[in-house]
Amino acid sequence: MTTEDLNPAERYLTPATRKWIYQISIAVAPLMAGIGIMSGGMIQTILVLIAAVLTVGTNGLASTKVK
Repeated sequence: MTTEDLNPAERYLTPATRKWIYQISIAVAPLMAGIGIMSGGMIQTILVLIAAVLTVGTNGLASTKVK
């Protein structure tokens, strides 16, 4: 696979970095809902967008591959 085949998140961020960003996002989201900064629906939308950008999922980043 060449760099032309990768999306920007895969090209500029390592799998470990993308996993770390996603894990922090998931940890912060309930806190934001708990203190009333965002609603649950808004947080779900934001987490889906973050997952899409970071290509976290079955085709993008398998957590078992990242140490």
